[in-house]
Amino acid sequence: MNSKNFGYIGLVVVVVLGILIMWLDSTFSHEPPTIQLESTFLCEKSGNNKWMQINEFTVGEDIYVCGQAKSNAQDFQIQIRVYEGERGALERPIYYNNIDVSNGDLHIPLRIYLDPGNYTMEVSNGRDILSTLQIRVND
Repeated sequence: MNSKNFGYIGLVVVVVLGILIMWLDSTFSHEPPTIQLESTFLCEKSGNNKWMQINEFTVGEDIYVCGQAKSNAQDFQIQIRVYEGERGALERPIYYNNIDVSNGDLHIPLRIYLDPGNYTMEVSNGRDILSTLQIRVND
């Protein structure tokens, strides 16, 4: 092989490596979404299709989380965890769910049956706790 062939092979290798580096840089350099939940509260739907804040529920009643979501991403995922009583450091949740949401108003149903008592609910995104709410369930 002569030096002219090595020159072409070297050029091809450099071009391929350049394209690979640009692709890897664009794939892994995006910023993670920043998510904010504002005015998060427990709610129920009233008779005139309006959502109203409620602090106590009865056994078997539908529980919803309402609020306003803002993010630099169009669609994102949040996690909801419910703990019995106050949340302890190593306590496991009695309810956990990943929920896909978008920017705007939130009306998230909790698909759980809760016995009478006090509960703590955390809404998070990964390790970031976005909101903590107290739930009281009466007989």
